[in-house]
Amino acid sequence: MRMTKKIGAMVLAAALSLSMALPAFAGQWIMEGDGRWWYKEDNGTYPKNAWKEISGEWYHFDEEGYMETGWIYDPLIEKFGDQVETTSRYYYLDGSGKMLKNQNYIGGHTDETGLLECDELGSEFSTYERYNWGRKGPKPPVDNAKYRGYIEPNPGFEGYDLYEYDITDYKKDFFKAVAGHISRKEVKFDVPLTVEMSRRDNALLVSGIDQIFMLYVLSYDKWHYDVGEDGIAHFTVTNYQDGV
Repeated sequence: MRMTKKIGAMVLAAALSLSMALPAFAGQWIMEGDGRWWYKEDNGTYPKNAWKEISGEWYHFDEEGYMETGWIYDPLIEKFGDQVETTSRYYYLDGSGKMLKNQNYIGGHTDETGLLECDELGSEFSTYERYNWGRKGPKPPVDNAKYRGYIEPNPGFEGYDLYEYDITDYKKDFFKAVAGHISRKEVKFDVPLTVEMSRRDNALLVSGIDQIFMLYVLSYDKWHYDVGEDGIAHFTVTNYQDGV
């Protein structure tokens, strides 16, 4: 019996030593000469046109296997008998390729799964929506650094004039406003408007800007803006609320 225990202990020790000596099998990141990254699996393959969870973070790789950044369009296609339904889904990957979760942006947010969601408009904007025969929805940009929102036309209404705004560095502006809210200080920031937006009459211009910012400044006591001839909206946000 003692001999059996001794042999068992020796086998266990040998197994532990062997496991410590062997390298851990894991994939590795590889950068090409042009700065693009791809991920090599243990067996030499690499993910293409697919999501991959690496060290607890989600990444997306294009059809050639290179890591992507910025907005990703990943539609959900479902079949119900002969009927096929496609649901538009967008995700945002930061500069290092990581999918962002629980992030706010002007007009919406990404949830805990990383899926982009568009915030619903309040009743204050219903008149504006009816006037334009359209609805608000998210539309990711063609580049990585901007968010583009829009009012898309009702397919059954002809002659609709597309209303569109383009805001650069929206996160910087948003978090500056949040910082001002926390510290109860006056915050000023500028927002460039598109030509189409700046040409509209004041009532529609106000309504459009309300759609962009109202969701984030309802808790402020005071906010206003002026639109210059250069097409820049100059915002001032002040919060005097006690205990906020």
